[in-house]
Amino acid sequence: MLLGAALSVVAAMACAQVQSAPPSTPDEDPRGVLMAGQAAQTRQLDALEKACYARFFTTNCLLDVARQRRAMQADFQRKTAALDAADRQQRATEARQRVEDKQREQSQRQQALDPVAAEQAQQNKQADIDAKQQAHANKAAAALEPQPAKEPKAESGPGAAERAANRAAFDKKQALAKQRLADRDAQRAKAAASPASAPLPLPLPPAAAQ
Repeated sequence: MLLGAALSVVAAMACAQVQSAPPSTPDEDPRGVLMAGQAAQTRQLDALEKACYARFFTTNCLLDVARQRRAMQADFQRKTAALDAADRQQRATEARQRVEDKQREQSQRQQALDPVAAEQAQQNKQADIDAKQQAHANKAAAALEPQPAKEPKAESGPGAAERAANRAAFDKKQALAKQRLADRDAQRAKAAASPASAPLPLPLPPAAAQ
């Protein structure tokens, strides 16, 4: 009972340290407020971790404190990344504003010195913007049009030439073989039609004596 009450007191004191931090105002640095809050939470977790060693189930208590510490660090990193992104955006906005102010000042000075040249420069700038927008629109429209099917490319290279030569040699051999068969069939037909190949008549038997 006394141990549980002591742990409750420690936790309450640690929470009071976090809650006692004054709320941030718009004039305060958000990053400083974030770091101050992390420091207060770290002190709270350190106090809870120290109190765990007086408990019977020390391991479970330490694991719970470690889980809370990891959650705190993850939340701190997430908020720090958000502040970094906001700072980058603010710097980019300020840089863009400075460029626009400088261009506006140059345009005003040029217009004061030569109104015709200033008007021409403004027209050229607008024409350039319109050309870029038209090019972007043409590119988007071309991407939506169906593309023609690509014809298969002819084989090239040493491998293709070798295969073509082998194919030509094979076709030549096939043609020669067919020609030899045709010549042999023609010779057989000619030999069958020749008179020399006809069978000779049998000799007549001798006449009987009278």
